[in-house]
Amino acid sequence: MLTGAVGRRVHHIGAPKDAVFFTDFAEDLQPVLRSEPAITLVTLNDAEGIVCTGLNDDLTETPDDYRATLLLAKTKGLPMLCANPDIIVDLGDMRLFCAGALAVEYEKMGGKVLYFGKPHPPIYDLARRRLALLGTRDDAQILAIGDGITTDIQGGMSEGIDTLFVTGGISTNEFGGDPANPNPALLDSVHVDYYGASLPISQVANVALLDARTISIQPWEKGMGAKIEKAIRESDLGLNPASMGDLIRVPMPAMTEERRKELTKVVRGEGESAKVAVRNLRRDANEAVKKLVKEKLASEDDHKRSEVEIQKVTDRHIVAIDQLVAAKEQDLMAV
Repeated sequence: MLTGAVGRRVHHIGAPKDAVFFTDFAEDLQPVLRSEPAITLVTLNDAEGIVCTGLNDDLTETPDDYRATLLLAKTKGLPMLCANPDIIVDLGDMRLFCAGALAVEYEKMGGKVLYFGKPHPPIYDLARRRLALLGTRDDAQILAIGDGITTDIQGGMSEGIDTLFVTGGISTNEFGGDPANPNPALLDSVHVDYYGASLPISQVANVALLDARTISIQPWEKGMGAKIEKAIRESDLGLNPASMGDLIRVPMPAMTEERRKELTKVVRGEGESAKVAVRNLRRDANEAVKKLVKEKLASEDDHKRSEVEIQKVTDRHIVAIDQLVAAKEQDLMAV
């Protein structure tokens, strides 16, 4: 931020308590502060970029409350600096949204986001510099601790740092109700992007679709094929796998024509429901922008541009839904 990554005139999205983020800087940042032009907080209309530290009131708000603001920022082409990539955090019995949740929504709209925090490298570089001042220079002396799989854990592992996963945190439901004795079998529902690879919990094979009715399984190690095939046969899925060299093919049982037609109706119904939901979001976004104009936080020109942008986003998602429905219908009716 101090180097102007998102401009010198920035709009802050976050709680009032986060104002110190722009005024109180650690000693090791003072040289940068003195050598760079000042950062000025401004309204969204006057901003060159956004610095997001969280929600203004995370006890009552959700990312949906910021849809209009983010759409307006996207229309203006403002980059966002996300100062906390965490998506959620637990406070007692409450689960609250963090800055990362807003950043994700902004990226979905097509906005540009810069991240500073776990699991991204810059925060670890800063931590190492500060630890070095305390005499810790070897990663072997560092232990990363956290409860976020895609932030704390992924970041620590990617940096080659010993990492302790707290199972009793935000991922409790994925690991069982007893934090002291997590259930390893529940790892089957967890997939983590690690060095660009999405690892299934079995960690023994690549699973993919050969076509609409056949699953392929490619074991990573010789000798695992027979065990995988046996497990599938003994399951209650009613499947009959067949080995072809190192590849296991699992044909799906054929459906009757009547059942296929019933399922296509279900797919169309889900598609229509999805389009209604998208149009409802369009309405909410337009109403939110109108409110900003009424409160003098946005101009009429901003309103017009936002309406055009909102309609483009709506049309894009409607087309995507229609394409998904058509593709699924084709799969269901394939003989």
